[in-house]
Amino acid sequence: MLENRNSPTTYVNEERYAGVDVPAFATRDAEPDWVEVASDGRYSWHDHRAHWMQSVAPFGKSVGDRIVEDRIGLIVDGVEVDVEVISTWQPEPSPLPAIGGAAAALTLAAVAVFRWRATRAWMLVLAPLATLAVVAGVAQYTSLPSETGPRLVWIALPIIAVVATIAAVVSESRTATLAAHGAALIAAVQLVVWGLVKRDGLTAAIVPTSAPGWFDRLAVAGALVGGVALVALALVALFGPQPRPGEPVSA
Repeated sequence: MLENRNSPTTYVNEERYAGVDVPAFATRDAEPDWVEVASDGRYSWHDHRAHWMQSVAPFGKSVGDRIVEDRIGLIVDGVEVDVEVISTWQPEPSPLPAIGGAAAALTLAAVAVFRWRATRAWMLVLAPLATLAVVAGVAQYTSLPSETGPRLVWIALPIIAVVATIAAVVSESRTATLAAHGAALIAAVQLVVWGLVKRDGLTAAIVPTSAPGWFDRLAVAGALVGGVALVALALVALFGPQPRPGEPVSA
């Protein structure tokens, strides 16, 4: 697979709305500068002919209408091939999964509030949210071809959250309360960062994953809301009023 580095298209395709500065040497009339970008017959690139190029809705169109139709000409093993592209306006996703995930996380966090010194109680929030995040992350990462550059953080962050959650429970069982709250803080931060990384999926019509879109949105919303709540609880537990000597730290 060869790419012409003297073609303006090489550079304008780097950004969703082509808002980039094209190098002066890259013009339609420039002598091609072919560079090999793949040798195994597999390559991915962003192509503006495959999607709507404006930030506003297409005039005179509605949900279900075709908004982009084009053909992309390729040469494969010396044979000319046309790839037909048809983009259809998809409806906005239902907000219910995100609302449900956020509500469930808040409900569980409320339980942890009443026992904020007992790290084991936080498992009611951390364990299910981290598990959902792992499942959603693995589904998205493994469903995309490696050539498209799936992000390892989709998996790594929730796995760290799971490990930190286990460490928090183990530490508390050994009366290492400070370490337990610190581990819980680490787990909560991973969930928040993971949710921020994947936040675009909350409003995107299509989430690039093999999992149902509603599941991905539920997991992301739960991680964001639950993670923020637990970050606050962990900070209070670490730096807030500490129990007096002899006072129980958990029930």
